Amino acid sequence: MKSKEKRNFMLGSLILVLVISIGYFGISSASNTYAIDSGTSDTDATGGSCYYCSSNAPLKRYVWSSTTPTTACSGGNWRIKESRDTSSKCKSFTCNIYYKGENGLAIGIDDTIITDFGTITTSVPTKSGYIFDGWKIGNSTYSSGANFSCDTAGNYSAFAIFHKKPCKWTTATACENANPGYKCRSTDGTCWMKGDPISYTISYNANGGSGAPGSQTKTHGTDLTLSSTKPTRNGYKFSKWTTGKDGSGTSYAPGATYNANASITLYAQWISACKWTTADACQKANPGYTCKSTGTDGACWDVDKPSTYTISYNANGGSGAPGSQTKTHGTDLKLSSTKPTRSGYTFVNWNTKSDGSGTNYASGATYNTNANITLYAIWKTNSSGGDTTTKYTVSYNANGGSGTPSNQTKTQGTNLVLSSTKPTRSGYTFVNWNTKGDGTGKSYAPGATYSTDANLTLYAIWKTNASGGPVTKKYTIKFDANGGTGTTKEVVCDYGSKCTLTGNAFTRDGYEFTGWNTKSDGNGVSYRDGAVVKDLSSVDGSIVTLYAKWKANDVDVEEHVITFIHNDGTNRITVLAVDDNDTIPFIIPDRDGYEFAGWYTDVDLTKKYDFTTKVKGDITLYAKWTEDGYSSDKTDEEISNNSKTGDVMMFIVWTVGIGTLAYSVYYFKTRKEN
Repeated sequence: MKSKEKRNFMLGSLILVLVISIGYFGISSASNTYAIDSGTSDTDATGGSCYYCSSNAPLKRYVWSSTTPTTACSGGNWRIKESRDTSSKCKSFTCNIYYKGENGLAIGIDDTIITDFGTITTSVPTKSGYIFDGWKIGNSTYSSGANFSCDTAGNYSAFAIFHKKPCKWTTATACENANPGYKCRSTDGTCWMKGDPISYTISYNANGGSGAPGSQTKTHGTDLTLSSTKPTRNGYKFSKWTTGKDGSGTSYAPGATYNANASITLYAQWISACKWTTADACQKANPGYTCKSTGTDGACWDVDKPSTYTISYNANGGSGAPGSQTKTHGTDLKLSSTKPTRSGYTFVNWNTKSDGSGTNYASGATYNTNANITLYAIWKTNSSGGDTTTKYTVSYNANGGSGTPSNQTKTQGTNLVLSSTKPTRSGYTFVNWNTKGDGTGKSYAPGATYSTDANLTLYAIWKTNASGGPVTKKYTIKFDANGGTGTTKEVVCDYGSKCTLTGNAFTRDGYEFTGWNTKSDGNGVSYRDGAVVKDLSSVDGSIVTLYAKWKANDVDVEEHVITFIHNDGTNRITVLAVDDNDTIPFIIPDRDGYEFAGWYTDVDLTKKYDFTTKVKGDITLYAKWTEDGYSSDKTDEEISNNSKTGDVMMFIVWTVGIGTLAYSVYYFKTRKEN
């Protein structure tokens, strides 16, 4: 027997020791088939022979094409017991491996062809949310690039095996809560992961102008430089951008940095390039003055010059009346000293009415009313020494006392000295006379001069001897929230005296407080917050209830301009902005030496305004005054502000110099600061 050569090699976990007999057979012409040694290579326990493939064959494990291997011969080599001739063959196998997904469909990885022994593809498939475990072929699992033995020729399917990755967030909400400012995404709806940052839109609103910048996009967590473009508006200058359309909220300059993580709209805020943008607005704000355009396009208006008024004279049956005079608004005019003549009559004075029932003016007197007027001559007959004017009666009322003076008669156009007689009353001391029984009218001392051409009743005013002070009636003003919440302190007022309302302390979600009203439905008389009032009740110990007025925050209401002409010789005008269909708040001005007698809609003071009327347009009101026996050092209620934290008072004063005249216009409006 020839010598033997042993060769060891490893296939998987099986170590094969292949003993090859050399020199006994040649290679067959058939592909991958080899002749079998016909000699005996070894003897098994039963005396049979073992045969081997030629040494020219690859060092791999083979099986025979016929005759099943039986018990091994000695030596532990791969061999079979054979008792056949040399026609038996030894051959190799070819395997085709196809790669598929778990669903059995191809996944785009090229097939692998293995002859006898080789490696699986090195490609690693992926699946979102999963981890690759290997290729399953039959009952075995192989990693990519692993060795594979082809024991039987044929086609093999390799299935990709995965297991699910651990899931950090199982709902979109949980993911978004853990990653504010970022979007979350999922491939299967059961596992969520952090995605891209959120983006925000910054929009621009020209707010009455034009040329607003285009919208910008800001990414979460980054800063954005706002547009440097400025819009334009005829008659206005751009001021800034704000988050509130009315100028409230946060302000931004063009080109400023925006770092908030939120979408917003920025509104342009404007400053008037002139005082008034229309002739009508200028005229309404400056009654008594003419206006002129200061721009080339009529978009800007300003005060030009004061209006003028004509004072005409009527001889009223006589002749020689003075010529007309011209008075400039806001200035005083000295009336003509020329007196007309009339046969059989003596000139007494001038009067605003031909029958002498109006206001008297002496020749050369001062005229300060801003209005056109005709003055009529008033005469008395020479023959009777009397006159043609009216007589007036002044009567006295002891008002609980006794010893009333007798009535007196006053002739039109003359002054009357009042009686010096004082009434008496047990337990009381006489103070003075007053045109009202409760002492709230005009006061006169005994022996004082009465010059008004009108009938008059004077009431005795008393003070108690025990207290030394006058008897005063009191009433209480209470405040109703009218749908709001909180507490506003009541106030006790003296009848006959001015009283300041307590500042509002009520609140109401979604609403803005706009003042008080005597009726819960807003159809009574309105008062501003902290207003000065007088004589809301004349009953001692009575209670007056004022109801809060509310305006919804999200309601945009047209506003009307209310102009108050004070007619007090100081050229003051108050301008209020009042919502459409609302009532004008009643205000009480002051004037030294006069008593306020109400607001009127005409310059002649004949049409008194009803403050329960709903406003439908712009209104001008004129103050009426009667002479008073005392002066006041209080500031006008309408230009005082009893504001609280959270209120913003928009308060503008225009002053126009005309010669030595200073003409002031006050405008204000209160809004809630958010």
